[in-house]
Amino acid sequence: MGDNWEHIVTVEEGAPGTRYPRYIEGEHRAPPEDCGGTPGFETFLEAVTDPKHPEHDDATQWHLGCYGTAFDPDEIDERDAKLRIGAIAKRRAAGKASQARKSR
Repeated sequence: MGDNWEHIVTVEEGAPGTRYPRYIEGEHRAPPEDCGGTPGFETFLEAVTDPKHPEHDDATQWHLGCYGTAFDPDEIDERDAKLRIGAIAKRRAAGKASQARKSR
């Protein structure tokens, strides 16, 4: 059985004509792929954020080797989030337009 990540999504009423969903802001970076689910991510996060942790060097080097950058839990790739959520909004709008044409 796989791990489930918990996310908090706030839905607010928006302006007519705006494509939704739309990314506004976030708080923390998503876990890296293949970190071992929830328990693995918790261990990774402890190690990478504590230079005195016995696994700090290994965790830091693993992430650097996989992603080319150091892991900062507070750094969010806002551009990527906006692009991915924008793609969902675009598909949603296309689906709504298709439905509207079919119902005519």
